[in-house]
Amino acid sequence: MVDPARNIDEQEALATHDAFWQTYAERGPDRRFAICADDITFFSTGHHERAVGKAQYRAMEQKVMEQYPRPFTIGIAWKEVCLHDTTAWVECESAWRKPDRITAPPTRSA
Repeated sequence: MVDPARNIDEQEALATHDAFWQTYAERGPDRRFAICADDITFFSTGHHERAVGKAQYRAMEQKVMEQYPRPFTIGIAWKEVCLHDTTAWVECESAWRKPDRITAPPTRSA
């Protein structure tokens, strides 16, 4: 965990970002929560997917894990790091590849 009294650098922000999303794709919530701050704010694409604090995030993540418990891969198209004193955030564009949801194109009969 980052010392809240010191400034964070770009490499550390990127390493934390990458570790967070890797453990998300691997479906490793305990490892992911170990790197989250207690006062994390998390939001995603679903209407209900917003959590403030680790307890709310853990409860939200339990529902997500029930919906899709299998590992998948995340490809990151780009990342941008913003730093301000002891705070950093990373913006990115990602593509999630869930193998069991990929379907083959229809075959044409001769």
